This record gives sequence, C-alpha cells and structure tokens, in this order.
Amino acid sequence: MDPQPDAARAAAAAAIPVPIPGYDDLHACQILPRLEALDAEELARIEERERAGRARPDVLARAEQLRARREHERRLAR
Repeated sequence: MDPQPDAARAAAAAAIPVPIPGYDDLHACQILPRLEALDAEELARIEERERAGRARPDVLARAEQLRARREHERRLAR
C-alpha cells in the first residue's frame, strides 16, 4: 500500500485550523467533551478537519449535533 495518499490526506487535514490545541494527538474520547465549549463556526471547522482527515464517526456526529443546536439557538435569539 502506498503511504503517499495517507500522507497527503493528513497534510491537507492539518492545514485546516481547529480551536482545540493538540487536536491531532487526541483520541476521539478526549475530543468529544471539548466540543461542548465551541461555537457553530468552530464546530464547522472541526467537521471539515475530520472529513479531510481521520473522519471519526463519533466526532463528526457530535460536532454536527452541537452545531445544529447552536444554529437553532442563534435563530431563536433573533
């Protein structure tokens, strides 16, 4: 198996800034509780980073759920 596609994918994902320090070194179980403190824009960047890289289903699902809630709350506040 050629490691180049994996390396290119990892580099592309790493180029997407996320608001959690040391993100690439964290396991999903370490990331999930930190998502609660993020706003919708930050959660969208987490989703983008995950889709470009490791694509962990649990991180993606929780970020999507929280982002949708934040968006709903923002609309209600108007």
